[in-house]
Amino acid sequence: MNILVVDDELGLRHTLTLILQAEGHLVRAASDGLKASGHGGEELLIGELMPFARTTTSGGAKVRPIEFLRELACVDGKYKPYKGNAAKVRGCKDFKPIPGTGLAYHAYALPGGPDVKSPNHDDAAIAELGRVVRALDKLSAKNRLASDRMPIWITECGFQTKPPDPYQTPIKQVPAFLGQAEWLAYRNPRVVSYSQYPLFDDPLVGTGGGFQSGLRKSNGAKKGDIYRAFQVPLFVQRRSNKVVEVFGGVRAGAPGDKVKVESKLGKGSFKKLPGGDVSLGSQGYFDRVFTISDAAKRVYRFRFAGGKSRVAHVHK
Repeated sequence: MNILVVDDELGLRHTLTLILQAEGHLVRAASDGLKASGHGGEELLIGELMPFARTTTSGGAKVRPIEFLRELACVDGKYKPYKGNAAKVRGCKDFKPIPGTGLAYHAYALPGGPDVKSPNHDDAAIAELGRVVRALDKLSAKNRLASDRMPIWITECGFQTKPPDPYQTPIKQVPAFLGQAEWLAYRNPRVVSYSQYPLFDDPLVGTGGGFQSGLRKSNGAKKGDIYRAFQVPLFVQRRSNKVVEVFGGVRAGAPGDKVKVESKLGKGSFKKLPGGDVSLGSQGYFDRVFTISDAAKRVYRFRFAGGKSRVAHVHK
């Protein structure tokens, strides 16, 4: 399967006319080109959007991701089609539904982690993908998108670390954040892919520049437990004092592979949980709810054929 991504990562808005004429025509031209070449059944992803209106050195006005989707579809903030001069300056005359089989999205979070909310409702971090889903469905319902229930392809995700970047997430917090982010993606039925970005940090120039969200440092050395946390994701969500949800996966695992979920309380030893023999699903993940005494006070891990996961505390 070939995937064509129509990209507007920076979300620069010099004028709304430029967005609609360039981006809208680009998407339609890509769709027409695929059909003409006999590849009309291929995936065509629109967007490749950042989750926030990020500041750049260009100084140009920025478009937030959900606002971008509305403008691309020629509707206003209330999802009503532009008319008159507002439609004319945006190139919305004779509008046709935007083609595409999915939305490519960079579901990063703010440095404080997935629990930190985006203050603007036209932004959407990893925990706020429901905002994106609602926007896509409103646009489909108004015949502004060619696809119904458009899926979300997370084509980038990760957490920039301190060190090396002094303004980003403390490196010791990142392994837990990686597990939580992947759990959030897994639980959203509209998400069909999840991709870490990048493998290696970009070299840090001064106090910024590039991406320091790699699994390894720019010289290839390990970044604490981050690489391991990506290989074997684990996240434990508290449901009550006696109930927890344990999510995990084995990156190189196969559907049906067995894992053993374990926990320990205080300074005790790890023991397999009742019902802790679990099989990986079709995507290499498992997600299981356990009821056990003092569940919220325990720490958890799981074993698999290649070793064991990191230890995770309960997220409250």
